[in-house]
Amino acid sequence: MVNNLTEIPMQEPGAEKPATRPMEVLSIVLLVAVNAVMGVVAAVIGLDISGDAISVVGFIIAVIALWVAKGLWDMNAQAWTWAIILSIIGIPLYAFSVIAFEGIFLCVITLVYLNTPIIKKYYQ
Repeated sequence: MVNNLTEIPMQEPGAEKPATRPMEVLSIVLLVAVNAVMGVVAAVIGLDISGDAISVVGFIIAVIALWVAKGLWDMNAQAWTWAIILSIIGIPLYAFSVIAFEGIFLCVITLVYLNTPIIKKYYQ
């Protein structure tokens, strides 16, 4: 009987992402998704109250943020960059909404958490 277990199979660098998502990835996905849903709600309220163009732009950005949250769930490196961009865009948009304080606070928390080293390592 020949034992063929002399080599340990190793994963090549950059081959695949881990099968299970770490808790940090789940938390950033939830932050971005909550921010996106809150953006949709703020945009719909803004459209109902005033019907201005800022609410339309906010709605479009919030829908894109839902797509970005899915990209973060799939551990796509470009989704991390888009999450940063949309969080920065979200700050002035929330400033004109009915939930300004909550929205700006959530964008800032998202930006800070996206830039922590533990999150950056999963998306680079």
